[in-house]
Amino acid sequence: MSEVLLPDSALKRGALREECVQFSIAHANQFDPLLTFLDELSDLTRFRTLELNLQSCLLFHLAGLIKVFSGSRLEKLLDDIAEYFCSDILYQGYSSDQKSSLRISCWVGLYQCLEGAVLSSVEYISNLEKCIEVLFHLLPASESAAFTGVDLPNAAEEWRVAVQCLAKAQGDWLLDFLQVNMVNHLSMEHFFSENSCLRFCFVDI
Repeated sequence: MSEVLLPDSALKRGALREECVQFSIAHANQFDPLLTFLDELSDLTRFRTLELNLQSCLLFHLAGLIKVFSGSRLEKLLDDIAEYFCSDILYQGYSSDQKSSLRISCWVGLYQCLEGAVLSSVEYISNLEKCIEVLFHLLPASESAAFTGVDLPNAAEEWRVAVQCLAKAQGDWLLDFLQVNMVNHLSMEHFFSENSCLRFCFVDI
């Protein structure tokens, strides 16, 4: 009987821990111990040891963390995230699909940061753009079988949230990053007409 109940019990524990993280983010400004708790969890050394769902939770709620962390801690947070995804060693042991899920959570977190305009400092935006660059280079190749969902069921979703996030980035930076000149920019409408998902996501540009 205990063996049957164990998976469900573990699932409930995981959900409870996620709720604790979300509660801490919501109230960290009022209670220093909660801020300390989040500071410790978000440190790269500790973060890499967390369960997959807690890592995803912290990445997903990146905008909330940015609102409660100090400037110097914020810089470290974004640098740690970039380092985490730059080094496959730091999140080894996960399947390709699990890694994709982590990146999806991070894309969503970055998107919420840009949409909520929680970063007012050019310096902080630069750190955030560094994370975007790292994740962008990890996007699955669209021509691969994985993109069709054969090997990586999350691949299409990863591209969708990535494009949504890029659509919220600063236009000048985005064009420079993608190395698109003004002539190519004028032809982007045709490109998006061939890619309905991209056209939808970039509608506000």
